[in-house]
Amino acid sequence: MARRHRLPRSLLAAGSLLTVSLAACGGPIQQAAAPSSSSAPSSPAPSTHTITAVPSGDTVVLDGAQQIRLFGIVAPEFTTPCGPEAQGFLDRYRGTRVRPDPGEGTPDQSGAVLANLITEDGRDLGLELARNGWATFDGAGGAASRAAAVNDAVRAAKAAALGQWSPTGCAARTTTEAPVATVEPPPAEEPEPETTVEEPDTYVPDTPDIPEPRTPKKHHTGNTGHPCLPGERDGDGDGYCGEGKH
Repeated sequence: MARRHRLPRSLLAAGSLLTVSLAACGGPIQQAAAPSSSSAPSSPAPSTHTITAVPSGDTVVLDGAQQIRLFGIVAPEFTTPCGPEAQGFLDRYRGTRVRPDPGEGTPDQSGAVLANLITEDGRDLGLELARNGWATFDGAGGAASRAAAVNDAVRAAKAAALGQWSPTGCAARTTTEAPVATVEPPPAEEPEPETTVEEPDTYVPDTPDIPEPRTPKKHHTGNTGHPCLPGERDGDGDGYCGEGKH
């Protein structure tokens, strides 16, 4: 009787974890069946999924449902220098079809599944980030081959001063806040011209000058006479008496 081969427990556990997590994303990853004594059929092609969102420089969302954190790498946080640039680099792969390759690890604190993501043309997204200077090895353990591959990519990026290793790039920023987009203020509105309403002229007739009344002066009527003495009668009231008398 032929002896049946068994897969390692670690591979079966990792595969089961990602299979359950991606069930809502378009179907589980197809795993190869154990070879039988009678025949050894070829493994079906693993299913692929579409990157629909990129929340950070080392995390993507597949098919709008499952969050995947790239296994073995860590990118700068979005709110730190180079974080927006790392996220922008990974965001170039939005809409790309990828094949999840379960990593040797458990979901992180956010609940994202750890996995390598391989594009249809064979590129490993985690290594692509490291090669371009946007990620380093996360130091959380895992396969020795993965650590070696990531560290080799990081050394090459440092030597070429790529990404966050560029002395004149994003690492030169001293702020710990993400860059804020500059919003140009709207142009100032020109004030509307003031409308002056001219009032019509009001006709005022000229008022003629009215001379003040003059008090007639009393004139001395005679060429003769004398100032009135006490007891004399001043007939014309001019203060002279005896007028007209010669």
